[in-house]
Amino acid sequence: MTGVGHQQFEDLKNEENQMTKIRFATAADIPALVELGKAIHGETRLSRFPFNPKRLAAQFESILSPPRSDYCVFVAEKETFGLVGLFWGQISQYYFSDALVATDFMFYVRPELRGTPLAVRLIHGFRQWATNRGADEVCINMTTGIDIDRFDRFLRHMGFDYTGGNYSQWVVRDGAAK
Repeated sequence: MTGVGHQQFEDLKNEENQMTKIRFATAADIPALVELGKAIHGETRLSRFPFNPKRLAAQFESILSPPRSDYCVFVAEKETFGLVGLFWGQISQYYFSDALVATDFMFYVRPELRGTPLAVRLIHGFRQWATNRGADEVCINMTTGIDIDRFDRFLRHMGFDYTGGNYSQWVVRDGAAK
């Protein structure tokens, strides 16, 4: 994605929806996923922590090679521009019940393509994946700090209920926040 200009992304916004392919990621995508992860990291409140590409690659490797059925990684890909979005989720039982909940680890669309159908398509893909695995609930969280109010409006529009919030506090050591 390095070197792609703003006008090129504006042109992408005007392309037909079918020009973007939503698909399951494979182990071959790990280098591109790590690059997208670096872009995500740089945009979030968590950018104060060092980015470790080897750690992220190992995380993707552990769920994509071989593919695990309790995790999914969907990517949005434009042929000329590569990966422009992703949804990484998991399904598991609640700690108190046999009921299954599908949750996200990472949900991202590049800033230049927000407001296009990509996010809707990624959510639909995740909900369908979760439904196919017998999920009783789908939960999507916000911990990145990216456009919180817009994210809230989007998820409500998609039929999700507001059930609480995420709160964080930096740990202070030796008089300075880590």
